[in-house]
Amino acid sequence: CGCGCGCGCCKSNHEKKMDDAKEKKKNSIMMAADSKVVVVMILAVFNPGLILLDHVHFQYNGMLLGILLLSISFVLRSKMTLQTLPPNGSATSSREIITASILYACLVTFKHLYMTLGPVYLFYMLGRVFCQRPQHLVQEGHLGSGGEEGRQKRQQQQEQQLFWLLQQHKKQLQLFFSLVASVLLTLVLPFVPFIVCGSDEDSNNSSAMNNWKGQITQILSRLFPFQRGLCHDYWAGNVWALYKFAEKSYKFIAVRFPMTKKSDGVLVFQDITPPIAAIFLLVAMIPAMVCSWKVARNILLQHSSPHWHQKGFLYCIVYASMTSFMLSYHVHEKAIMTAIVPMIFLSVTDKTSARLFLRMSTLGHFGLLPLLYKPTELLLKVFLHTCYLMLSITLLEKIHSIPRRNIGGERESKCNGLLMIWDKIGLGIMVLILLYTESLHFFLLGYDRMEFLPLLITSVFCAVGLFVCWIHCGMAMIYVT
Repeated sequence: CGCGCGCGCCKSNHEKKMDDAKEKKKNSIMMAADSKVVVVMILAVFNPGLILLDHVHFQYNGMLLGILLLSISFVLRSKMTLQTLPPNGSATSSREIITASILYACLVTFKHLYMTLGPVYLFYMLGRVFCQRPQHLVQEGHLGSGGEEGRQKRQQQQEQQLFWLLQQHKKQLQLFFSLVASVLLTLVLPFVPFIVCGSDEDSNNSSAMNNWKGQITQILSRLFPFQRGLCHDYWAGNVWALYKFAEKSYKFIAVRFPMTKKSDGVLVFQDITPPIAAIFLLVAMIPAMVCSWKVARNILLQHSSPHWHQKGFLYCIVYASMTSFMLSYHVHEKAIMTAIVPMIFLSVTDKTSARLFLRMSTLGHFGLLPLLYKPTELLLKVFLHTCYLMLSITLLEKIHSIPRRNIGGERESKCNGLLMIWDKIGLGIMVLILLYTESLHFFLLGYDRMEFLPLLITSVFCAVGLFVCWIHCGMAMIYVT
């Protein structure tokens, strides 16, 4: 009757209102999830880096990043499968784990740039295989503490745990060897034609052996062209660009303002060889290895929710991609796309990730603009970069419910929006750099003097900003995991 007297009608009306509220909340959550999916799709499809590289430059990054995202989706889907299974049946989610590993191995055979994500996949898979325990038996272990009945129940529980552990070790070994066999087979298959063709060219065994060995050596030399030097002709905006800039600046100052007779930049700045770069890269990868192991362990021990599991693994991938870009030997500026595209999925989760994505994508795409050096391409690349930045800000502010003005009509404080004061200053500097590199430099100095200066300015500016993004990404990864 709705009078509040506590009769059956009032209770049924109250329950009906509660059900309506729950249904309304559920629908709003589903709508929010659908809107996030749409935003991710828009930001991924209309990414200017992919458009410029794959359709104006000469690359096929879109297909490779699609394989990477497909592999990541199987990793995240394996968590969803695990949540729907009883604790002692988690091994049935191994299909998704094996599929994700095979897809990643295929990705490496397409382009070895993605080898640097291997440590993240390796430690995550090892964690998923070996970090398991009879969680359901531990939770059900409070069976009594005294008497003959309690002793028998504890003994029965220990027997159940021992049986579970034996079965689990068997499943772990099966999954481990399945992973090893599938990955090795996928990595070896592309080299089979070179070995077979090389062996068939000559009936002499020694000559045939030298032939296919020479082909494999030629492939490896082309995959790892260390003779080209530490940096590309156009420096990618990473740590080595800052190192080279500091070295050249020191030499420039030492020549013109010698403090001592033996002033020489070589005494301070040593050559970075491939082994040294590999050591720096491996050391910087350690946080990603540890965090990927913790993500796998926490999800199997049910210490984290699916949301945190997804964020943790994605942050490990993004951090590893950024580390590879910042510290790899002879890295290209196009490698930044490996970090930007997975970061799109994190940008819809919270404001901090959205800000990190905006900074990373803006600086990364700005570093790609010099690849299109013809005057006829200037309008296209600037238009795509500007439109994508405005589109990203608008969609992400809508997702995170950031109003443009307060109720009273006053402007918001600077910390409520996605763009902070330093971001706006950086955008202003970026506009000035673009004006100088595209027009003022040639107007003031001509086409024959200091031709490398525009590229140097762009590279150093992007390197400083992306270095900050790299540190920010590492801190976010550690916090999430």
